[in-house]
Amino acid sequence: MKGEIGTCKLCLRDAQSLQVSHLVPSAVYALCRAKNAPNPNPFLVTYEFSMQTSRQVQVPLLCFQCEQLLRGKGEDWMMSELAQYGGPFRFYDKLLAAPKLHDEPDFVSYVLEQVPSIRIADLVHFFMGVFWKSSVHAWRKGRSDPWIDLGEYSESIRSFLLGETAFPENVALSVTVLPQPVALISFHQPYETIGPTGEKTCHFYVCGFNTTLWMGPNITIEIAATSIHRPPHYLMVVDNRDAITQKFRDVFGKSTARKHERKKR
Repeated sequence: MKGEIGTCKLCLRDAQSLQVSHLVPSAVYALCRAKNAPNPNPFLVTYEFSMQTSRQVQVPLLCFQCEQLLRGKGEDWMMSELAQYGGPFRFYDKLLAAPKLHDEPDFVSYVLEQVPSIRIADLVHFFMGVFWKSSVHAWRKGRSDPWIDLGEYSESIRSFLLGETAFPENVALSVTVLPQPVALISFHQPYETIGPTGEKTCHFYVCGFNTTLWMGPNITIEIAATSIHRPPHYLMVVDNRDAITQKFRDVFGKSTARKHERKKR
């Protein structure tokens, strides 16, 4: 879909017909619909409000070529790998066919280079794209601040997404996967925290995948060495759904409190 004429945020070319870009691909919204419910639309929950809606987060952001680049380098492949409610989780099934690196009571780890059917580059590009997009536009009506701030790493991540440079220095991407069956067929918008050694961290969950982007010179050796972009491409299966669910509860609680405050005014 065409939008306004302007500068593409990714390639930086002026006078482009900007496409109406999604922060999270529209196919994810379809996965989050409760197909057999009277109202199948997913709940949209932010710190400001919560509502059940068919509305999708989208703005004129990228030119047609850059939209197709993000699709071709990761989005299209990842959509078939996400967990589905009551259905397959193809990515997890592929892991089960691979040898385990560690098999502990609270996690199982794998080396993805031993799973040729997993397109590691697509996986990395998709998640880096979501983090980057969430940092270059406000995405929320009436707000001027983006969801997250990539700071000095924004430009190197943009260049990486375009294929101009390698994965940025002092940046790491951790990916964990929920085990089957995955009940959390949902996603949350990227958000920021501060890591244990002072590094900036950003988080994003979508349909069975929990990701953390680490940035800064203080990233620990362990995190840097196990970044999924780095061979042999480590990934863990961890049942951390309680922590993910708690994040949703925290946001919903603050949204409800603000709703009551508005009613009192």
